[in-house]
Amino acid sequence: KKEGVEAATKSVLFKRRLIQVARRFGAISRSADLTGVGLEKLIKDFEGTAIFDEALKETLYSDFDVERTSKVLDGIAAGSIEIVDLGEREEASPIARVGLEEIGRKTDLIPPDKMKQILIQSAKARLLGEARALICADCWRYIEIKRIMDMAERITCPKCGSSKVGCVSEPEETLRRLMERKGKAIRDLEDALKDIAETASLISAYGKRAAIVLAAKNIRVREAEEILAESEDASDHFFELILEAEKNALKRRFW
Repeated sequence: KKEGVEAATKSVLFKRRLIQVARRFGAISRSADLTGVGLEKLIKDFEGTAIFDEALKETLYSDFDVERTSKVLDGIAAGSIEIVDLGEREEASPIARVGLEEIGRKTDLIPPDKMKQILIQSAKARLLGEARALICADCWRYIEIKRIMDMAERITCPKCGSSKVGCVSEPEETLRRLMERKGKAIRDLEDALKDIAETASLISAYGKRAAIVLAAKNIRVREAEEILAESEDASDHFFELILEAEKNALKRRFW
């Protein structure tokens, strides 16, 4: 399945879909003269956005026939379907002609300011749509799985009123074991208890904004604290800082 998705994003059909979806989203003007810049740059700019995901979905379900393609490939592998070399031809075949025409199509570069806004809005939608477990690190009587968009600006425990509420992604079963022990960890719960304590400190100081940062990909608690200290509200600058930290976290994986 992974290989099929990767192949789809390299296809001309996907690139055409990407342009169509980008126009629907307003990222590319419908009257724009699409010339000049390679499509690979466009794909890279949109990767990780709602535009990219929608274009991929439409390509897989509307343009590709995955089931029959799989059968053809299986037939070639089994020898029941033969590939015939037609040799050199003066003119391209009808199918080849379509391919050659599509390869020649190009698109223009989206203005940097427009691209920046697309990435910021996509990050907002992604992070606010994440769900996390809230657990009181004071009374240990409150736990709730909640989407960040539904969290209050100031997060407190509805049981005791404390602002020491952890915001974590640990399994609910693990968290309930901690609740039963009133926060007294045994060896296999020490990491979860540490996460609760560290995130509760941020939630107490920064509220919902802390939950947003903590939902980001592979960002450490120390980095989350730096982002929160550098920004005053959930502004575009705040989300830019998160995106930059996510990029740096991705780089660390390959160093």
